[in-house]
Amino acid sequence: MLQVHHAWGLNGAITEITLRTVPTRDWVGCLPTFDEYPSVYGAGVALVEATDIGRKLMKPMDARIGAYFLKLDGHIRPQKHLLLSMVPQEDVAAFERLI
Repeated sequence: MLQVHHAWGLNGAITEITLRTVPTRDWVGCLPTFDEYPSVYGAGVALVEATDIGRKLMKPMDARIGAYFLKLDGHIRPQKHLLLSMVPQEDVAAFERLI
């Protein structure tokens, strides 16, 4: 640790710091499923283009990959393509309408 701590004379003192803060949001994980991959991809594009829906995550996932997530058994339709997404709680209704 002493080697990491020693800065060869380059130590300084922080005299001012500015932090940008944003309001907290209640993010909701949404996992809609689709029969065909072009449909999940199209839904992802529509989500990205939607100006009225906030999003933190948007990831189309092939059904073959989704099969590895065993904890999703019983929560999603098996052997279907997924759109992994996180939207704010207040935008869930708009997300459902979009999907």
